[in-house]
Parts: sequence; C-alpha cells; structure tokens
Amino acid sequence: MGSGFEFNFDVIWESIPLLLTGLKWTIVITIFGLLSGFILGATSGLMKLSKNAIIRKLAGAYVESVRGTPLMVQVMFIYFGLPLAIGMRIPPIIAGITAIGINAGAYIAEIFRGAFQSIERGQMEAGRSIGLTRLQTMYYIIWPQAFKRMIPPLGNQFIISLKDTSILVVVGVGELTRTGQEIIAGNFRAFEIWLTVAVMYLVMTMSIAKILNGLEKKLEIK
Repeated sequence: MGSGFEFNFDVIWESIPLLLTGLKWTIVITIFGLLSGFILGATSGLMKLSKNAIIRKLAGAYVESVRGTPLMVQVMFIYFGLPLAIGMRIPPIIAGITAIGINAGAYIAEIFRGAFQSIERGQMEAGRSIGLTRLQTMYYIIWPQAFKRMIPPLGNQFIISLKDTSILVVVGVGELTRTGQEIIAGNFRAFEIWLTVAVMYLVMTMSIAKILNGLEKKLEIK
C-alpha cells in the first residue's frame, strides 16, 4: 500500500522568494565571518611563527581551544553565555558572524603557519642578501609563494564555513536552513523544501569549488 505522497513542484516555486532571503543571509554571514576569520587567522598564524614563546603560546591556546570544541558550543556560548558576562544582548546575526569568524580563524591560522613554513628558509636569506629588509623579503618573496599554497585549503575552509552557517539555526538566525524550517512549519511539505535547501547548498559549494579550480589553474599551483 502506497504512502499517498505526491511531489508538489508548486510548493517549491512558492517558497523560492523566502528561501532566497535566507540564502542572502547565509552568504552575508559567510563572507563577513570569513573576512574576520581571515584577519584573525592571519594574525594568529604569524604569531605562531614568532620567536617569542609567549606570543606563540597565546596563539596556540586560541587555535587549540577553538579546534578542540564543537562549533555549536561556541555559538551557544557567544549568544547565550557571553551576554551574561558583558551585560548586553548580542543580536543573532552578530553572534553568528562572530562564531563563524572565530571558528574559521583557528583553522586559517594553521593554514597560514603551514604555508609559510613550507617555504624554504633559504628564500629569506636570499632576500636579505640582496639588501631587502625582513619585512620586504616577506612581502615580495615569501608571501606570493605562500599565498599560492594557501588557496586550496582556504577554499575548502570557505566551503566548510558556508555549510557551518546551518548550525546557527539553534540561535534563530534567519539563514537558509532556518528559513526552510519556518516554511515547513507552515505547509508541512518537508520533502520538497529540504530538497530545495539541499540543492541550493550544493549549487553554492560546487560553484565555489569550480571558481577555486579555475584560480588554481590560472596561478599554476602545484
């Protein structure tokens, strides 16, 4: 005996405008979260390369504490726990961007550290031998090579952070997953809505992967 289920395309069509609104917030949170994560990760990654043991340990403590705890716990702490300490409420969108930024930053820090350490030390010595300062050598010689090696893992982190925004549903952020939940609460058409949400995520991740593949080929990354 069949379940009586019938696929209804009209449900998808009617839900597209609302889902696109959720998609917009997913993209906004991802972009701003990764921008802050990139700054935080770059700073922490360079700190881990410092000759100062205290600076290295501070960066290491941040990276290990973030990588060693679930993103959902970090989100809940920022949204529910931190306001009790600072005495003010944090808007869900700000909490989401902050959580994505802090989480991504810890992984980006390791990407930076690994990329810079992969460059032969002789490159720095060569730069200094032709009269460049340490900073100039880093900027003109080390950084361009390291950046090329960062692109694949940074691209992977972009995709991971994009998908991680779905976790923000726990604090009521109106991103794509949350919007899908709200639509289903009204029409009870879970199959069509979740299928559409999944396709939207898939299109975004595949598009990012394709762009990154093209960039890698353009820069002739080996």
